[in-house]
Amino acid sequence: KKLIKKPVFKLPSLKIKKNIILILLFILFLAAGFFISRREEREKLKVYQETLNQIQTNEGNLEESWYALLNLKGISAAAPQDFKEQILKLEKKISDELFALNKLTEIPEPELIFEANPREFIPQKITFFEGKLYSFSPYAKNLFEINKEDEGRIIQIDKKISLAAALSDSVLFFSKPDQLIDFKDGEFGKTFSLPLPSSESEFNDFDSYKSNLYFLNAKSGQIVKYPYLWDQPQIWLEDKKATDFKSMAVDGSVWILTKSNSVERYYAGRLQETLNLDIFPSPKEFSKIFALAGLPYLYLLEPGQKRMVITNRTGEIIRQFRSDKFNNLLDFTVSEDGKIIYLLNGQKIYKIGL
Repeated sequence: KKLIKKPVFKLPSLKIKKNIILILLFILFLAAGFFISRREEREKLKVYQETLNQIQTNEGNLEESWYALLNLKGISAAAPQDFKEQILKLEKKISDELFALNKLTEIPEPELIFEANPREFIPQKITFFEGKLYSFSPYAKNLFEINKEDEGRIIQIDKKISLAAALSDSVLFFSKPDQLIDFKDGEFGKTFSLPLPSSESEFNDFDSYKSNLYFLNAKSGQIVKYPYLWDQPQIWLEDKKATDFKSMAVDGSVWILTKSNSVERYYAGRLQETLNLDIFPSPKEFSKIFALAGLPYLYLLEPGQKRMVITNRTGEIIRQFRSDKFNNLLDFTVSEDGKIIYLLNGQKIYKIGL
C-alpha cells in the first residue's frame, strides 16, 4: 500500500508575522484616527452651535451679528446640513432687518431704457441735460444723444470728451488737456482754451456752480477754480492737498469723496466737516459722488457692491438701490429735479425713480 502523505502546515515566517502585526497596527491607527476625528467634529459643531446661539441672542447689534454669522458660515462649511440651514435662516432674518433699517431696496429687474450698439458707440460716461441723456467716451470722438422720441443719434465732433458739467442753459464738455466745448440746443458751439495752472495739470473731475468751474487736479493734488469768464485759474483749496481725493461734486459747498470712502465738505477753500458714512453693507469702494444745487441729497455709486446710495447732507441714509443687473457700473447721472437716477452699466442704461 502507498503511504498517504499528510499535509504539512508550516508556521508563518518571522517576516510574515511582522507584516501582519504592521497591518493590524495600521488598522488600529486608522480606527483611532476616525474616532478622534469624529470627536473633534462633534467638539467643533458644539462650538459652532454655541456661537450661533450667541449670535441669535445678540439682538442689540445687528451689523455685528451679521459679520459674525458670515465668519461662522465660512468656517463651518463641513458642518451637517441641518446646521447650515439654521445659518441660512438666521442670515435671511438679520439681512432683512438690516436692509430695512438701511433703506436698501433690491431691484430684480431694473428698468432698461437704452442699450448701445458697440459697433456704433461704446459709452464710458453719461450726463443729463434738459430731458436728454448724453453719453461719451474719453477714448473715442463724438457724442451720443439719447431721448424719448428715438433710439439716439451721434453728434459728430473731432474731439475726445473726458468730462461734462451742466450750466444754467448749456452743457460744457471738457476735452483734455485744456479744451471746453459749449453745447446748447443739440449742437456744439464755441470752444474755449483754458489757461492751465501748470504744464503738469491733469484734470480728472469737473463740476460747476453759478458759472464758476471747479476742476480736480490729480497730479498736483489741488482743486482749481475758474471764476466767471474762465480767464485765470485760482488754486482754490487752502488747507490741504487732495492726495486722497477720488471724486468731486459742487452745489455751493464742494463735496469730496475720498479713497477711504468718507465724504468731506469744503467751503471757501477750507474743510468744514467730514462725513463717515455709517451704511450697511459697509462701503468697500465708492467711485463717484454727485450733488445738485437746491437739492438736499448726495448720490454715491459703488460698482463693487452693485449699488447706488443716497444720503442727506449729514450722511444719513435716504435710500439705497441694489441689483444683480448692476454688474458693470461705469457712471451715473441724475435728472434736474433729483427724482430719477440714470445708471450706465456696460452698454446699457438703467433708470431708477425715487
